[in-house]
Amino acid sequence: MPDDFTATPMWQAVINELVQRIERFHDVQSNVDDAYGEFCNVLKREMEKYLSYSCDSAGGRKRFRKAKPFRSEELTVLWKDMNSKEMQWLSCKSHDKRQLEILFRDAQKIFDKRLTQTERRYRKESIINIDTDDRNKFWNHFRKLGPRNNDSVPLKVRVGDELISDLDGVINNWSEW
Repeated sequence: MPDDFTATPMWQAVINELVQRIERFHDVQSNVDDAYGEFCNVLKREMEKYLSYSCDSAGGRKRFRKAKPFRSEELTVLWKDMNSKEMQWLSCKSHDKRQLEILFRDAQKIFDKRLTQTERRYRKESIINIDTDDRNKFWNHFRKLGPRNNDSVPLKVRVGDELISDLDGVINNWSEW
């Protein structure tokens, strides 16, 4: 927790004012509830300002289902920036919608470019750091770096100029190979 969290003069003045309000109007429950609500709002603003947090809801986990080893704080900041610009663009009802879309597309390009660069750098470093003494570890590591195999058979085959898309024709064509 940062040292300056709740240590600002504004924070202390707000807390003192709220305590005095509760002491003055402690006999009326609605006044106490209002003071407590204000306290919660001030505390929430302070926490958002000084503490970092992560969303742990189902929607937040959806994008980051598998943690990538090359994910960094910089990528998280770029992702949040891109996401906020997308939300602004989608929720806009005024004439600025096109401008907000351009801002979102730019943020998206920056995020995608940085993600690709980071992933490429990670793969390059992991290739350099491969342990060549143990053959099994080497080949297991090498398989993880390569492209993934696609075991599904395509359901369309081109024979000459004709495109066959029925299942029996595709299977017959593949069995001839």
